[in-house]
Amino acid sequence: MAMIYKTILLLSIWMIDLEGNNEKACKVFNDNLTIIKQRIKHDKNVNAAKVNGAIMFFEELTSINSQSTGNYYGRFYPTTSDYNNWMKWYKKNRQNLIWDDKLDRVRLKPKFTTCSKSSARDPEETIIRN
Repeated sequence: MAMIYKTILLLSIWMIDLEGNNEKACKVFNDNLTIIKQRIKHDKNVNAAKVNGAIMFFEELTSINSQSTGNYYGRFYPTTSDYNNWMKWYKKNRQNLIWDDKLDRVRLKPKFTTCSKSSARDPEETIIRN
């Protein structure tokens, strides 16, 4: 019984920690969106390296590629479509974003899954067919 209470306590602490990390993750996401928006509006004060970094950030996190063409140095011209696609993704996934202190980056919360009866078979019983 004590083990159950400890487990519940640890899960509660972990969930509280994830909520705080969600705020930081959302801020980082929005900061990068601001960089993209500034570039689209031709703001002369936006740094090209930051634009390239923001594009890379979004592509890695969302798996949505930018339509921006690039060269050896990077990509510096995101499109309105890029911005809209990343914004739609954010609205759908923002509750699943967390800041990972170990990796020093934004990532998605891990999904908890359980094994179904069919996937819980003994590996030696699995038949491999060519």
